[in-house]
Amino acid sequence: MTRRQLPSKELSGALQAVPTSPTALVSVDTWVNTIWVSNTTAGALTFTVLDKASSPKTLIPTISIAANTGTLINFGDSCQYMPNGLTWSASGSGLVASVFGYIAG
Repeated sequence: MTRRQLPSKELSGALQAVPTSPTALVSVDTWVNTIWVSNTTAGALTFTVLDKASSPKTLIPTISIAANTGTLINFGDSCQYMPNGLTWSASGSGLVASVFGYIAG
């Protein structure tokens, strides 16, 4: 989809602690534009994002976020479609992230 075809309702983009087990962030169709992930710990942690399709697909494979660093993932103008929303998880406490995009409804 191009930006002109995206829903007008924005996903908040507020920083949140990433849970340590797969948890729904959004449960409606979502188009992800940007994800910011920050590791506030002294050791590396991993981060994963999946869609909520009947057979979930991986948007962000299990990537390692180095200690005391941040990572910006930008999908450009096209955005990434996540049917039925998305789940996210971290390998341990200490990751905070924000997701900016658009949601149906």
